[in-house]
Amino acid sequence: MAAAWRFEGGTLHERGHYDAVAGSIREALLRVFATTYSPSVQESLYRMGEEAFAAAPDIREISLRMPDPIQVNLKAEEDGGRTSVWEPESSRVR
Repeated sequence: MAAAWRFEGGTLHERGHYDAVAGSIREALLRVFATTYSPSVQESLYRMGEEAFAAAPDIREISLRMPDPIQVNLKAEEDGGRTSVWEPESSRVR
């Protein structure tokens, strides 16, 4: 998973708050990811973003990315059966 966020009103480095705020955001993201059931990656990311905004009111924008594997059923020629293959969304042709 990758997360990036943007602050408003100057950098938090300038105000000396970056480490504390970044820690609050990471904690919120991990808490939601580890404790919340979600039927989809998109819903998980949405909930994680909501918690990040609640944990750090100084952020104005957050970008979250997570692999979204999809299952593709392929016909196996050797045995005539079906085989499931998991392919990360990012590797698919767009």
